[in-house]
Amino acid sequence: MKISKRQLRMIIKEERGRLLQEYYGGDDTSNMLINFAQAYSALGNAIQEQVVAVVEAYVAHGQDLNSPEFEAIVYEQNPNALERALEHLGGAGDFGQSGAEILDALEGAMEINRR
Repeated sequence: MKISKRQLRMIIKEERGRLLQEYYGGDDTSNMLINFAQAYSALGNAIQEQVVAVVEAYVAHGQDLNSPEFEAIVYEQNPNALERALEHLGGAGDFGQSGAEILDALEGAMEINRR
């Protein structure tokens, strides 16, 4: 069975969260949000705007990566900016369902750019 980098990161993050909860008795939610905020703010305004455009298009078109409207928005963005965003946000950890949507949108955008 093949596991993607994103899936491996998620498994590691879940295990880490479980271990922290066992050890400290608390949740890791606030730490996850801080990690996301730091990673997102490090991107800068220009990249943040492109991430927002891609994620909004992804959600607005029913998370359909093959939607012509989603593809059109992706082609309007800088592929290097989206790649940098994916690296920073993907490396910062798991942010729950919303984080998964962001990463899915960015990964889908990168796949479109590879075509």
